[in-house]
Parts: sequence; structure tokens; C-alpha cells
Amino acid sequence: MIDKHEAAGTFDEPEYEEAYNVFTKPHISNPDLVPEPLLKSVIGWSKDKTVSDVRVGGSWDQFKNEGTLAGFSMIGNAKKINVRTLLINGNREIASNEGVRPFWREVEKVTWVTMNKSTHSPHLEEEEGCMGIISEFLIEEWTCVFIRLLLLLHTVLDGYKSSVPLPIPVQPPPPVLLA
Repeated sequence: MIDKHEAAGTFDEPEYEEAYNVFTKPHISNPDLVPEPLLKSVIGWSKDKTVSDVRVGGSWDQFKNEGTLAGFSMIGNAKKINVRTLLINGNREIASNEGVRPFWREVEKVTWVTMNKSTHSPHLEEEEGCMGIISEFLIEEWTCVFIRLLLLLHTVLDGYKSSVPLPIPVQPPPPVLLA
């Protein structure tokens, strides 16, 4: 069915759209669960094809990348990313492990998590687990930033120029007097 419409260029036919959805659904969203936010996105995509047009060009052929991003790849450039990075993908999704692995190899400080019960939307399909992973990553990152700021503050305030700063003594707050 898809081949027939690709050959004819009839990508806006309902028959093609239905076949495309059947083909891609196992990789985009868990067939047993279509979360409301994803459903709203799909409805939005059907009304405004801007993102698809940038990716695939004026063609409605979702399997060809002929748009503005044709030929673009971050592979080879991902090594320029010099901040801690979190990669998340689903176990049964379009961004398969083979597609994510080059980023894992190139980015120096990377954490890679594959969600076992998800397709392309682990933030919706495994919301609690995924948000827990993201929260943990952000808390860890901000804790590191906070410690670096404390060490910098210590260095500036004490004039200590060593590469191994001393811990900042913590003073208890003054007692609060109640009248």
C-alpha cells in the first residue's frame, strides 16, 4: 500500500495515511496506549505540516528526507558537546540503540538510558520512571554546579588559590528570640 502511494505521489490519500500509521505506530507510540498529549500533537501535526515539511520537504512522503534537514547529521559534531548530557530512548522506537550509540560514543560526559516499555515517547508512556530519571539527572547536575559555585566563592572570599579548595565552614544561624 505504501509503495503504491509513493510511486503515485499520493501521500495525502487517507489510504496512505492509514497504512503509514499502521506501519509506524509500533515505533512512535505504544499501540496499547496513546496518551492524550501525544494525541493532541498528532492532531496538531495533521493541521500544520511545518515540522514535516522542514524534515521531508514539500513531499508528503514521510520515508524520504528531502527537506531543509536533508543530509544533516550531528554525528561527528556531537563531540563538540562539552556539558553533561542525558540521552533517553525507548526500547522499541525509531531512535533505536544503533541510532543513539554514536552520540553516546562522541559526547564526553553522557548518561544513556533506554526505557524498556516505551517507543518514541517514554516521557508519556513511562512518565513516572522517565521523569524520575530526568529529575535525578538534573538534581545531580545542579548539585555539581552548586558545589562548584561554593568552591569558587570560597576561593574568592578567602583568597585561597590552590586547586584543592578547603571545605567552607558552616556556621549555625543566630538564635531567633521570641518575644
